[in-house]
This record gives sequence, C-alpha cells and structure tokens, in this order.
Amino acid sequence: MTSLYSSIPENAVHALPESLAARALAEGSSSYKGMERMLGTTVALLSQTQSELDASRLQIEALKAQLAELELVATTDTLTGLKNRRGFEDNFVRELDRTRRGKSIGGVLVVIDLDSFKAINDTYGHQAGDACLKLVAQVLSDEIRIMDTASRLGGDEFVLLMTDSTPELLLTRVQNIAWKLNHLILAWNDTSITINASVGMKPYHKGDTAEAVFAEADQSMYTDKKRVRAMAS
Repeated sequence: MTSLYSSIPENAVHALPESLAARALAEGSSSYKGMERMLGTTVALLSQTQSELDASRLQIEALKAQLAELELVATTDTLTGLKNRRGFEDNFVRELDRTRRGKSIGGVLVVIDLDSFKAINDTYGHQAGDACLKLVAQVLSDEIRIMDTASRLGGDEFVLLMTDSTPELLLTRVQNIAWKLNHLILAWNDTSITINASVGMKPYHKGDTAEAVFAEADQSMYTDKKRVRAMAS
C-alpha cells in the first residue's frame, strides 16, 4: 500500500509540522496532492485547537467577571452601598503597605459614630433609622475625594480612609464633614429628624499598624462624644 506521505514532494516537506515532516521524509514524498491532503488535515487540527483555546479564554474571562462580582458583593454594605467592614480592612491593609513601601505619604483614618441613632430607631422605627444611615452615607460619599474610601462597619459606625495627604491638609476637610454631619436633617413623613455624630481621627504613617491606628482613631471619637455630652449637660 502506498503511504500518504509518499505522495508529498520533498521540497514541500518543510512546510509541515516537524513531526509530520519527519514521517513524510521517512516514507518518501512525491506528489503535490498528497501534500495538500496532509496540509488540510493539519490546518483542520490547528483550527480545532484554536477554537478550543478561544472557548477556554472566554470561560476564563467569564469566571474572572463572576469572581469580581462576588468580591464586590462580599465587600459592600447592602444598605448604604459603601464598603463594609471587610472592604475597609482590605483597603486599609493595602494602604498601610503602600505607605510602608514609600508609595504613599500616609493619610488619616476617621471614625464616625451617630449619637442619636438609637433614639431615632426607638422613636420613629427602623425604616427611619435605615433612611438616616443612607443619608449619612450619601454625605460621606459626596465629601470624600476619589482616592478616599467611606465604609460602614456596622450599626451606626462609619469610617473614612483618607489617603496620600498630610494631616494638616486633611484636617479642614474632616472638620467640614463633621460640621455637615451635625447639621443633617432627615425629612421623615411630617417630621424633621436631627442627626448628630461624634468624629475622631488619627493620622497614619510609615510603620503604623492597622490595629493601633484604628484604636487611636476610635478613642479620639469617644473623646469627642464625651465633649459633646459635657456641653449638653
């Protein structure tokens, strides 16, 4: 029986893949038609492989999109649309790492607690409380820069991660946010509900840990809360 490879001209063998070319040379090639058939088979195999690679690439891209969506859901507070505690912690760790590597000059961490939230819930109900949280979240989102992050840790506690700037430059912005939070009015049915907030901040620098910075910012917030209570008494 005449081998398929025996019909391929020797001067065309080099156009074949190396393994096929070796077989063609071993068995002897002598006609263009045989070479054409072999090339057709090779092209078909390559086309099939390319189709499989394209399908795999699309599957990988779809999987990446699904994972990104899951990550977004896992790090977002469903009520306010801000980052949740996990999202904040992930961002803060990354920012401290950037500061450690000299990629950021540091910034400030701001802790915010709503003083009147329990009274709003008790007096007007949880729907009013949710509306209050959404209003605060909107103010925070409007006031921060694009490189900053606003998060809701849970309940009535929020944090701002304000990056790539000195505390002196950020102080005025934080004071402005605190003023706006303490002059918020929630229109609820036929009632105007006043919102009050205690605000504390702590600068962070190269070498600081997330736990230490948060603890000091939290303590600063409680100091502000005590000051407000003392003024009211």
